[in-house]
Amino acid sequence: MLPSDLIVEVRDATLQRQGQLTADDLTDALFEPTSNEIGVWSITLPHTVVDENTGKTQEHRLCRLLRTPGYGLIVTGPDGVILSGPTVGAAFEASIADPEGSWTIEGVSDLQLIADALAYGDPTTYDLAAQGTANDSRTDDAESLLYWFVDRNRGPAAVFERRNPALTLAANLGRGPTLKKSPRFQNLLELSQEIVTEAFALDGIRLCFDVLQITDHLEFRVWVADDKSDELRFDHLNGQLDRTSYEYAAPDLTEAIVAGGDEGTARVMRRRTGNTGWGRHIETFIDRRNTEDATELDQSGDEALAEAAEDAAVFEIVPNIDLAHDDDQPRSRRLDYGKWVVGDLVTVVIAGEEITVPVASAPIRVSAAGVLVGATLGSLAVDARTRSLAARLSHLERSL
Repeated sequence: MLPSDLIVEVRDATLQRQGQLTADDLTDALFEPTSNEIGVWSITLPHTVVDENTGKTQEHRLCRLLRTPGYGLIVTGPDGVILSGPTVGAAFEASIADPEGSWTIEGVSDLQLIADALAYGDPTTYDLAAQGTANDSRTDDAESLLYWFVDRNRGPAAVFERRNPALTLAANLGRGPTLKKSPRFQNLLELSQEIVTEAFALDGIRLCFDVLQITDHLEFRVWVADDKSDELRFDHLNGQLDRTSYEYAAPDLTEAIVAGGDEGTARVMRRRTGNTGWGRHIETFIDRRNTEDATELDQSGDEALAEAAEDAAVFEIVPNIDLAHDDDQPRSRRLDYGKWVVGDLVTVVIAGEEITVPVASAPIRVSAAGVLVGATLGSLAVDARTRSLAARLSHLERSL
């Protein structure tokens, strides 16, 4: 990917575009689209710029707008929007070397809209005293469940007080196995992550979801990860990799005991087990008092086992920057972002072994030297809501 491949625009609180950042603005930026998780972005802009017409120093207009509460960014690549989302904070710094100072502005992806919401037990009313059902129980295919709960709690079908008028839903293609979910004031992002994890545990389908700005509205969309493992091979020997790291360990769970509703010995109890090959028997207890349905209880156990298995292996790769920026290199041989996106399955060669894994995130670092695209493979081991945005950005900056 080249710097000219990126269009970075500032939007206002009504999602209207207010201007495009220039190549000179994009000398210290990081954009991280992520699969089924909140993406992050960070950009450093000067407080002042020199007006080309008058030669006078003036405040950087788009820098001022971008750090305004409610504003945000839209990052577009050759194949469409890569990431969009609001500003969440800004910090100013000046020094003797830079007396005018600069602003480092940080933000998150529009999937934060889902993370900010709860899945009500009865989403048809805003009145907590008038909740007609304890749980919003629904049995359907996994994709339909995702759209159902997002629609009723934040989308067009939500009550006025909770509806985001800018949010629309992409077409529902009804993919994935049949699941049953009965949320009661559960975090909407956590519920969505449960659904895609359980769908994969049940029949191997990798559903991905995100919220992106399309024209002047936001769209919640679901897609199935593309298997590009035969097409895209990250390997040091073929010159496609600059750096790799790989860590693996025994998972922290092999048996889940899931307890449903009721009290004491009357509670419904289910056991789900997994074989890790490490020779360990690691048990955990999962409290699911909100349901007595055996299918839902089994799904919770399977989800916990699947997450433990994925979190036990973490990969990070950095594609070859020289290859990515070589204009004499045929674009079909480059590993540009867009030829692969978050969620896709790719092949990476680690210590001579070929491993097929999904791309969990793709940090895109823009600097004066150009664009460097990295990739985190497998699942993100730590939820974005349990570690600070600054910590995530710092880790990515050190990695790239």
